[in-house]
Amino acid sequence: MSHELSQSDGLIDWWNDYHYGYNHADTTPWYLVAIGEYYRRSGDLDFIHKSWNSIMQAYQWCMSKDSNNDGLMDLKGAGLGVLEFGALVKIHNDIYTQGLWVQAIKEVNNLARAIDDPALRKKAEKQFPASVAALEKIYWMNDLGFYSFGANEAGDQVKEKSLFPTAIMLFDFLDSARTISTLKNFNHSDMVTDWGVRNLSNESKYYDPVNYNYGTVWGFNSNFAGTALFNNHFNLQGFEVIRNTYQHAFNYGLGVCPEVYSGDINNKLGEAYHNQGFSTSGYMLPIVRGLAGIDVNSEEKTIIFAPKIPADWDSLIIKNVKYRGFNSGKNASIDFYYYKSDNEIKLIAVNNDGDKVKVIFKPDVALGSQLISEDAELIHNDQSSIISKSFELADRYETVIKYKSGPEIYLPENKTKVGSTNEGIKIISQKFSNGKLIIEAEGLPGGDYEIGIRGGRKMNLRFEGKGNNFIKKEFVIE
Repeated sequence: MSHELSQSDGLIDWWNDYHYGYNHADTTPWYLVAIGEYYRRSGDLDFIHKSWNSIMQAYQWCMSKDSNNDGLMDLKGAGLGVLEFGALVKIHNDIYTQGLWVQAIKEVNNLARAIDDPALRKKAEKQFPASVAALEKIYWMNDLGFYSFGANEAGDQVKEKSLFPTAIMLFDFLDSARTISTLKNFNHSDMVTDWGVRNLSNESKYYDPVNYNYGTVWGFNSNFAGTALFNNHFNLQGFEVIRNTYQHAFNYGLGVCPEVYSGDINNKLGEAYHNQGFSTSGYMLPIVRGLAGIDVNSEEKTIIFAPKIPADWDSLIIKNVKYRGFNSGKNASIDFYYYKSDNEIKLIAVNNDGDKVKVIFKPDVALGSQLISEDAELIHNDQSSIISKSFELADRYETVIKYKSGPEIYLPENKTKVGSTNEGIKIISQKFSNGKLIIEAEGLPGGDYEIGIRGGRKMNLRFEGKGNNFIKKEFVIE
């Protein structure tokens, strides 16, 4: 699958005289992932049949790039991974590209089932767990507590903290405990800025705040971090990534989203595309899949609504969630009206001219919450609690779930001016123990940071110390 097509293609021989058209290996597994997701959400089997030759060509090409038979496509002979130059560009293994390939195998397995190709399905079913195991073996760094960006052919890992493992956390096949450990490590100030997430820690020996691949902030890359955080219920941090990223759409012209920013200063670089379409994904994908928690599965005739709203919000209304009628085949939509207080959650769901559909309602609530209603389930997660209730939606459905909320915090909006440096508080993680919420955070020495507590309270977090580097501290809320 091509990486890019020049707008000057009519004037030059783009595909033969230049190497940029097919210089990235990751675009082909991305194609398989995208087409698999399209089918799962649309149920458009006719399109899959028409595209099958293309799908098989992409799958076989990726298969051919496994030079050592470990189940993972390599960069050797395939092209660039996520990086385009520098010290790590010729690495043999790249978690971004190889992780995409693992998800592509999963998608091909599902597509093979849909078109009734038992031989391919059997092959992909065998491939997938072996590839996941290989990925875990190559990239997990037990001594550091997070996934590596890459490794050479001998298996020597890159020890630098890189954002790109979060791209694979858009999916759900990595080890859960390792994923949570990685995200906690990545929530520190060496990665998180007030205008997005750096692609490389500022503590790395390769760090350069104006280097395209080694320390800058991209809206596109922040999309991975934000969505991964929501997927793993680091909801406060995920929301901060959204807010820190969407502010760019107001700084350089309304709706303009530049490509890349300095890692040290909130300012776009001279080489950045002034307005880049895929940079809007930095806030759009985390909003839709994270904050709103919308997922449509046409195969299972199911729609998931899993909102993860901030503690200072009391409602979320999502209209026109599109799906194809599972029986009629007609285009239809659902409206969700979600209301939240300290002691109850209310949901109204309206099905607009569609077939009966199963809805899984899974709102996140505070750590330490207690469920009172008997017709729902409470699931405890490392960073939040989750209430779960399923129902059949024909025309209109209304439910009220009684519960008692635990303490829940939020951050006031921090509007970062162009030219500012990294100063905002960083919430690393939370835990609930013995009736208390314990917050692990970083702030600048001498800094006073106000946080909000659901119910109208405020709390000031003070970081005693000297110097210019962020320091870590625990705070307790009862």
